[in-house]
Amino acid sequence: MNVLSDRSVPWGTYAKIIVDTASAAGQRGGQTFFKESARDVITHAMQALDAAGLLVTLDNVHNAICNSADTAELIAALDKATGDAAAAERQFFKDFSAQPPEQRSGTVYTVANYLRPYTPPDIAEVFCSSAPNFSLDEIDAGRLICLSVPQTYQVERKYLNLLCKQLMFLHGFRRFDLDAAELRRRNMIVLILDEGQKTTLVSEDGFSDHATVDELREAGMCIISATQIPLSLYAAFETEKKADVFMANLRTQIHFQAADEKGAAILSAKMGDREIRKYSGGTSGGKTSRNWQLADEPWFKPTGFLSLPVGHAVIKHPRRTGRPILKKLPFTSFTRDNEGSRDE
Repeated sequence: MNVLSDRSVPWGTYAKIIVDTASAAGQRGGQTFFKESARDVITHAMQALDAAGLLVTLDNVHNAICNSADTAELIAALDKATGDAAAAERQFFKDFSAQPPEQRSGTVYTVANYLRPYTPPDIAEVFCSSAPNFSLDEIDAGRLICLSVPQTYQVERKYLNLLCKQLMFLHGFRRFDLDAAELRRRNMIVLILDEGQKTTLVSEDGFSDHATVDELREAGMCIISATQIPLSLYAAFETEKKADVFMANLRTQIHFQAADEKGAAILSAKMGDREIRKYSGGTSGGKTSRNWQLADEPWFKPTGFLSLPVGHAVIKHPRRTGRPILKKLPFTSFTRDNEGSRDE
């Protein structure tokens, strides 16, 4: 596929997603000037490649900015092209090449850090294809996609997961541009994130998980985020408040046995309370007295989550306002039987 192949998406939107991907992957420091400058030059590189009739891919954008020979070739191609767009981009890159070395090198190094993960040949072959055989639109027709990047590409793996997640978010949000009747006709699309805390988005001016999950649900997009313990979400979102909002927006919750006491306490609080009568009494002067007062008690105490049997889960559904369901999921015994037969 070519992740930049959808021409209906503005180049500036793609550039913003690339910058946000790098920020979510750990590049949150650095000077704001170079970050904004990098975003600007990435946008212009995409526009220039398009105006010159060249293939717009992430690796070509990287080379057009970071390799002086490729920059010269791009300018030469723009010289041969006609139209106002080509003239504007030709002037931009001539001005960019004439910048003071310190300023230009700072921007180039920033762009290189943002785009380098997409340039290894094995990665570029899949995500920067000159003849793509897949587009995100096919997901609406029921195409199943599984993103699997070899562990040897540790950095690239993280960037690609974050990039594809944002592209999926964008695809979901674009459904709001459809008329109401067409939106209702669209299939539900599902994004499943195993170890979801590893692809957390917290951009203030872009996509952020805690602020988008509820809106995407209205667009007919379901997000399933799995994690080992809820504490990992607190670490990923940096603040407990954002993590709590994210978990609250995941309307249906399925929790298995808790791994630790802190996680069990969090899950117990998420399941809600019930109002009970607590009785007390005593004997004084030969007379017995008994009193009661209303108190809140968790539906499932932390000790209950710590002692859940294997294969059992506590399920909280938005349409069920009372006690959450404690249920043995039907596939678990079948899975364990298969594992046992392999061991034999």
